[in-house]
Amino acid sequence: LMEREESLRKFKEYLQRRFPDRRTSKDYVSDLRQFMASCNKAWREVGMHDIDAFVDRQRQSGLKAATVKRRAAALKTFFDFLAEESGDLSWPNPVRMKRHAGKQERRLPRDLSNAAVERVWAHIVSERDRAWFALMLRAGLRVGEVASLKLEDILAPARDNQPARLRVCGKGRKERIVLLTVDAYAVLQTWLQVRPGSDHKQVFLNERDGGPLSENGIEYRLREYGQQADFPLTPHQLRHTYARQLTEAGMPVTSLGKLMGHAQVSTTQIYTAGADPELAQAYQQAMQRLSSSPLPVPVKTPHPDQTPDRPLAPIQERTDKEPDWDAWDAHLPPAIRDATLAFVKRRQLTWKAHKRGLQAKKL
Repeated sequence: LMEREESLRKFKEYLQRRFPDRRTSKDYVSDLRQFMASCNKAWREVGMHDIDAFVDRQRQSGLKAATVKRRAAALKTFFDFLAEESGDLSWPNPVRMKRHAGKQERRLPRDLSNAAVERVWAHIVSERDRAWFALMLRAGLRVGEVASLKLEDILAPARDNQPARLRVCGKGRKERIVLLTVDAYAVLQTWLQVRPGSDHKQVFLNERDGGPLSENGIEYRLREYGQQADFPLTPHQLRHTYARQLTEAGMPVTSLGKLMGHAQVSTTQIYTAGADPELAQAYQQAMQRLSSSPLPVPVKTPHPDQTPDRPLAPIQERTDKEPDWDAWDAHLPPAIRDATLAFVKRRQLTWKAHKRGLQAKKL
């Protein structure tokens, strides 16, 4: 076990050298400890089926597919590291990413509606919290970029028709210039005017000892505001909202990618999925052309096995209770409610009489 702990310590140091500004070392070491808790074998004795058993337990515990994939990647990187450290490059890696990582789900971005943003904003009264919230919503900053932002990174103030310019250090220590609207810059200035004097150069300070505000501190405060607004809230949702709003306003995806610090356009397109203004406009135009042709009423036809000479059974009179259409979901917008009711009533014509009420409610 001491040998295992020593190898884990060296692996952590290796990751910190390789990824000095990222959480990789912390996450990967945590993932390895999960594996060590379920497998007591020496590293040389770990085989592919041991990884199979670990991955199966992770999936059965209800973990997300992305988490399981990351843990498989952590194990693969660790065994590659052990082979290099031992000098035995022929040491087979027991991890097979195609076998153990699994297929990842592809989910659409979880951005906030404009109404939800207003609800959260109404609960934020702290000048400091309003400022970092505005930076994530109006400049698309990651939570780490907000926490590391320094006073000297505010390069130019906002003026009429001229956004403010900020220098941001993103992933991989890549610097980029982001823009900030006049109203968002005014919120930032309000905080800077009341910011306590400090030897720290970070824009945002914590309330405990006046040190730099951490990423965890921002995430904690954001969760609190989400609870007050009655929905879960994460920093990345604000970044998704920023991308969605700019896309709907007509900004080209290549320009948006530069502001967000993406090296590939395909990454930016993940953030803008579902916010394509050209697609929405084409859909609206097509549906307007179809509006003159209402949905057809389905007609019940005889079963193919039924002979023409055999008369159809008469439609039975309705024996169940008719739904109260006037009271049905009155809170819905009239256009949606009326169209839905019309559709259900048309469908009723093809149902058996004694099932119409129940079927209508279910549909």
